[in-house]
Amino acid sequence: NQSANQSADLAPSSAAGAELAFSIEKLMHAQGSDGCLIEPGLKYAFASTDGPSQDVGGITDSRVCCRACMGKDWCKAWVWTQWSSKVKGPLCSLKSSRPTSSKAAGGFASGLPQNVAIEEARAKVAAAGF
Repeated sequence: NQSANQSADLAPSSAAGAELAFSIEKLMHAQGSDGCLIEPGLKYAFASTDGPSQDVGGITDSRVCCRACMGKDWCKAWVWTQWSSKVKGPLCSLKSSRPTSSKAAGGFASGLPQNVAIEEARAKVAAAGF
């Protein structure tokens, strides 16, 4: 009976591992903004301002902000806001470092470009032992 219990314990992990692998595979083949990790209602924070960053005004859609990030080799994350007093309109901020934290914030969306989202997902899968 102990081996039956062990099999039952492994089944959810195996199913979860298979689901994660499938999700990563789908992400790898996604095109355009479908490959982005987009987290509506979150504002990422960054520890460092080292390296390039770029603010782009006039981008009215978070998916377009992510595509702008994916077009820059150095871009590791992005933050989009519906309104910025700096540009008196929507603002997309492309960042060269990964976020250190996030907080809930209305009117914001943050995310990772496809390549960074895949790296993060693979690291989480490896850390979980799948």
